[in-house]
Amino acid sequence: MHTVSSSVLVRAPLDKVRRVVFDLEKRLRLHPAWHVLAFEELGENRFRVRVRKESGEEKELTLLVEQGDNRVSYRDEGSELEAELLIEEAEQGVKLTQIERFSLPWEPSEKTLKGMEEELRFWLEAIKHYCELRDNPVARTSRFIIDNFLLRLPPQQRRIVFLIIILNAGILLLFILTFAGMKIAKSILST
Repeated sequence: MHTVSSSVLVRAPLDKVRRVVFDLEKRLRLHPAWHVLAFEELGENRFRVRVRKESGEEKELTLLVEQGDNRVSYRDEGSELEAELLIEEAEQGVKLTQIERFSLPWEPSEKTLKGMEEELRFWLEAIKHYCELRDNPVARTSRFIIDNFLLRLPPQQRRIVFLIIILNAGILLLFILTFAGMKIAKSILST
């Protein structure tokens, strides 16, 4: 059995972090390399999830989920994958730790395990950033757009959307600087 783990500090209230962590569908959709194709509740803490990984590989999981006060654990019925997400109050927020235990038919290299750990860290970072959205009109609008549009897109399309937003912000900044430069030049030339 192999183990990978990662932790992140979330600067958000404990109850807000717990709501996101206990929402399995949202948590899976926040994974940066997965596109959740189907999510079905089977009852009695069992869920069937079909995901497409960034590599194009589709995988179906049947997850058994257990929730405690400050922990969520799940196990895939079809493999030897077990994961536990721990929520701990910390001085400056909430510490999230995810531990995954799994078995592979081959012995993974150190590089493979480090890559899995890095992917896990990126996932926790995505959960962190989502939880840290404040409760104001702009954040509520952002959360609505994220929940209803971005998280439903495949990871590659999400990256394209972010790239387009960044490029448009750069163009807007360039336009503002050009306009300001023209105003300054006009005032200098008129004197």
